[in-house]
Amino acid sequence: PAPPAGGRSASSSSSSSPLRVHSGAAVQGWMRAAVEMLRGHWPRSESLYERQLVQAAGLVRALPCSYVITRDGECIGHIRMDETFDTGAMGCGCAATFVIVARHLQR
Repeated sequence: PAPPAGGRSASSSSSSSPLRVHSGAAVQGWMRAAVEMLRGHWPRSESLYERQLVQAAGLVRALPCSYVITRDGECIGHIRMDETFDTGAMGCGCAATFVIVARHLQR
């Protein structure tokens, strides 16, 4: 999965691989596709979803956050991660609060 805000994704070949930087055009395409998927499920303004998908630079590790799922250069889904509970001394737990998959891949 690649986060739309930074245009970076972790390489799946090994955990020590550097992050890949994707072109701005690819990231913008993934964001447009994710916004359309979101609007298909919950009709709201495009600008609202665009603001939700992009985190401020200082908050890149903050919850809630959004990720796009890509395969072969195409956005095929969206995941929203959110804080679910406080675990006390260990911090917080998180979960995918919703997942959307492109209609052509749904069964």
